[in-house]
Amino acid sequence: MGYLADRNEVADSACTITSNVDWAETAPLTSLRTLPMIDAAESLALGTAAEPVQIDIVWDAPIFLTYGGLHDTNLRQASYFRFDAWGDEDRTDLLFTTTAADGRDRRVVPGLTDPRYMRAGAPNQMRGDLEPRDFRLYPTHLHVAVPLCRPIAVRWTLWGSAYRADDSNDTGYRIGLAWAGDGVGLQHVVGGSGEGVKSNDDKLVTPGGGVWVEPGVSRRSAQLSMPAVGKPVRDTLFDMSKRAGQNKPVVWLPNVDRPEECFRYGGLFRRADDHEHKYVSSEYVGCTITLEEWKE
Repeated sequence: MGYLADRNEVADSACTITSNVDWAETAPLTSLRTLPMIDAAESLALGTAAEPVQIDIVWDAPIFLTYGGLHDTNLRQASYFRFDAWGDEDRTDLLFTTTAADGRDRRVVPGLTDPRYMRAGAPNQMRGDLEPRDFRLYPTHLHVAVPLCRPIAVRWTLWGSAYRADDSNDTGYRIGLAWAGDGVGLQHVVGGSGEGVKSNDDKLVTPGGGVWVEPGVSRRSAQLSMPAVGKPVRDTLFDMSKRAGQNKPVVWLPNVDRPEECFRYGGLFRRADDHEHKYVSSEYVGCTITLEEWKE
């Protein structure tokens, strides 16, 4: 089951964001609500298992929640996070938590590779996560799929190391955008849906067969093919296309049951083509959506 969302209640609804640590005056917590993501919120401390960094978001009224995310962060893949949602401001009515039954928190990047197919001695053999040199090929997003609930407060808990642009250790967390809201689940169709990479290179062929290439910014892409969807999903997708257009971000998760697929292939995208649907019966329509990665 894939997942598509365009409503971000952190950015679009009245809420208060607080933390148990200080954040840079030039990069405050309110930066979590706005784009571009380069204007990130930056904490002045890292979290530990005993004293993690916490970010609390409280709304004026309950929201519909099926997804929570932190986008374009600088947490290393072996760091940890937790996401909790409560139905009351006093945080006594716990509606959802990512904490496992044995008390373990989630890694930023879960195991991605079957150890049976890894070469002996590989640097990521023990955990099966991304090879360290490949980790930075993808933006570090944290994704949490949530069974539908109506919280009024959520909390992100972070601990572990972080990186700078030169891959040295950072002294605080950088977070480009926080997301919490509702969306729609979509069934994959074999042979129609899939992922890709757009190079966006500009090629010029000169007489005699010479080729000049101006490198472009590589973007991930996704093709969502839905030969037959019912009226509720049809209407939801149509409304979403009007709200988001081609200039507002949407969240795409290719498989809500496999966090590792969401890290590699999911994230913040935008619609790349016009939206249209064609009737295949009085109750169903066919629809194709093309997405490309959001980069600013």
